[in-house]
Amino acid sequence: MPLALNLSAVCGAAAAAVLAAAPALAGPPQPEGLSIAVDLSPKAQKRLAALGEGIVASAFYFGPPAKGAARRVSPSGQVEVPLDEIPVQARGVTRIPAAPPDARRWIAGEPRINVNLYTARRKSDDNLLDCALFEGVVPKPAEQPVRIACKLIGED
Repeated sequence: MPLALNLSAVCGAAAAAVLAAAPALAGPPQPEGLSIAVDLSPKAQKRLAALGEGIVASAFYFGPPAKGAARRVSPSGQVEVPLDEIPVQARGVTRIPAAPPDARRWIAGEPRINVNLYTARRKSDDNLLDCALFEGVVPKPAEQPVRIACKLIGED
């Protein structure tokens, strides 16, 4: 009795095996990014709510230049890889994306991150917030969000 092969089943099984192995072939997982939570002062919270104003983050990854990245070095002697402006939740947690592949290619070692918060300027041309900034390594994803305190400019 001749042996009949079901090629679609064989090919399907081979494709499934390749796809299952793909994560292992892709290398180590990349960090998931930075979680931040904003601590607004009561006055800042009230003012932003009254205006219907939002908060945004300006963030960039940075670090010493990797070999071959000399032309990307900033005046500070670091390579800086900016992210797009990120809308931030006044309450809750906002995720700042992980370092893009360019950062890992141009920065020697683990990239550091700098995050600044300010008002979205939807209702006022001026920034209304005085916020602490975060600068450092991205904590492990399982850790608590980084808390960034904000108050109104000029608030005691």
